[in-house]
Amino acid sequence: MMHSPLPRTTQRMLPRAHGAPGIPPSRRSVLTFGAAALAAAVGLTGCSSALPQADVGAASFGQNPSGRIRFWCRGVAFTPAQLIVDKYHEAQSAVRVDLTILPEGQMTTKLATAIRSGSVPDLVAPDSVTTPVFSSREALTDLTDLIEALPYSGSLNQPLLDVASYQGRRYGFPAMSNVSQLFWNKDLYERAGLDLDAGPTNFDEYLAHADALRSVNGISGVTFTGNSAGILGYVVQPHFWADQSPFYDGPVGEQYATILGNDPLRRTLELYGRFHREGLAQPGAAADAGTAWGQDFVNGTVGLFPGSYDLVVANAEPDLLGRLGVSAFPGPDGNVSQFSGGAVLSIPRGAENPGAAWDFIKFVGEIEQQEELAALGWYPVRSDVLDTGFREDFPLMVPGVERMNEGFASPTSAYQQLTNAVQSPWLAMFRAAVFTDEPLDSVLERAQTETQRVLEVNQA
Repeated sequence: MMHSPLPRTTQRMLPRAHGAPGIPPSRRSVLTFGAAALAAAVGLTGCSSALPQADVGAASFGQNPSGRIRFWCRGVAFTPAQLIVDKYHEAQSAVRVDLTILPEGQMTTKLATAIRSGSVPDLVAPDSVTTPVFSSREALTDLTDLIEALPYSGSLNQPLLDVASYQGRRYGFPAMSNVSQLFWNKDLYERAGLDLDAGPTNFDEYLAHADALRSVNGISGVTFTGNSAGILGYVVQPHFWADQSPFYDGPVGEQYATILGNDPLRRTLELYGRFHREGLAQPGAAADAGTAWGQDFVNGTVGLFPGSYDLVVANAEPDLLGRLGVSAFPGPDGNVSQFSGGAVLSIPRGAENPGAAWDFIKFVGEIEQQEELAALGWYPVRSDVLDTGFREDFPLMVPGVERMNEGFASPTSAYQQLTNAVQSPWLAMFRAAVFTDEPLDSVLERAQTETQRVLEVNQA
């Protein structure tokens, strides 16, 4: 189906609607939410065995779509999902989308239940880190050939494609991305005698910059949420991902812990330990659970913010936005990375109207829609958006888009248990290494054991 172009809207950060009662308005609440929902993965194994896969190779697939699509998405994506659904309805009249918003934490449970019952929606948009729970269990339609046939397939966000892949096949299409970035306040950099346009490029510079900023009266060098597992995963893990050294490795379903002997990980924990012990971080970092994440930075009391674009742009005054620097996260010695999260669109096996669902997916991927999503604080998933007026409209997003494929999305079916959960081995390791006097070797040995245990239980 061809869609007539719609007028380009004025690019701006729009206020985020709260949606239905109980649905959180921003990604801060998602990253601090935890992961009780991953218990819902229990019983998924084999749940899709009776569900047929659409014949996406048929010449008629996706041609002249009609009827209705049942589309499920998470609460955090309420505003962008509703926007795109409305635009799709304006662009054509043959297909109608019935949008269902699921409160955070319910997607895995409800989709698993739907798969087991044999009555699934036509389209789902789970969190990118949840997608492997389903792709590794043959619950989603193989979209590989459809995605590769798109004229812009080479411009798509590779980390999000990878996290939606299993055994070399694509089971999801990147819809929109949220990218963690390191921001700095140029006014405070100037007062600290630092280069306004050069953020830290390695750990030595990160420490030096934080220390110089601390010398400014009433200013902390850096801010981090020492008691939020999800936020710490979002902004701290990229430091060791920069050296291709995650704390677990291997193909989905056969993963193992890689904490012992992981020098980039060890050095990352030592870096944050120094931030804490040397007074370079904001007061109360150890107890900070992220309820006011980034507020100290937009208030001008912190120089460096490992954080989220949407929080900065939605809360900072316009004058501050024009005085910010932004980059990916440095590795110990100069490589960089960033967390490439977001939403992936997938068609469950057994969907009643998969052809129309694919037509909607293609619509989401068009440049016009990608720019509309950027206006809501979500990063585009196409690097060729940089060939439009995007650089002028969204200057603080440009570095994240330019480094799109240097990012990392976590290809594991156990991300929630490993990282996001309050009792995760990741949070326990970080807090023990950064905020206690326990020898780091002991912390790492315990984390290795616990991480391996979680993986073995998840993969049994």
